[in-house]
Amino acid sequence: MSKSLKKAFMWAAAYLNIIGFILVGGYFYLKEKEDEDMQKEVKTCLIVTLIFTAISAFVALFNYFSGLFGASYSGVVGTIYSILVAVVGIGKIVTYAVFAIIALVKGKENKKEKVVEVSSENNENKDENK
Repeated sequence: MSKSLKKAFMWAAAYLNIIGFILVGGYFYLKEKEDEDMQKEVKTCLIVTLIFTAISAFVALFNYFSGLFGASYSGVVGTIYSILVAVVGIGKIVTYAVFAIIALVKGKENKKEKVVEVSSENNENKDENK
């Protein structure tokens, strides 16, 4: 599996479930100890996941406190809660999708750069051998 696919898979796992991210991200973090780029990606994914977990906790607390004080779901509080849940959900989908796409595109660019480097090195070696 290529590095870019590993990164995209990690972002998908993080979007689906925090436990999935812990398993996939932890595996890649431990397996790819020498690869600083993969380590950085796992840390970025962890930070984004923690941010969305904190936002979701805030929205849940808002819901619990509104229920504690007798606010009904048909009123303004219910509307605010519905809007918050929708905005957080859309933001989460967009964020994780963008990071996964960036990981895939970045991987393809790195492959192209390596091919160019290898071909230019081969050309230099051929010139030296003449």
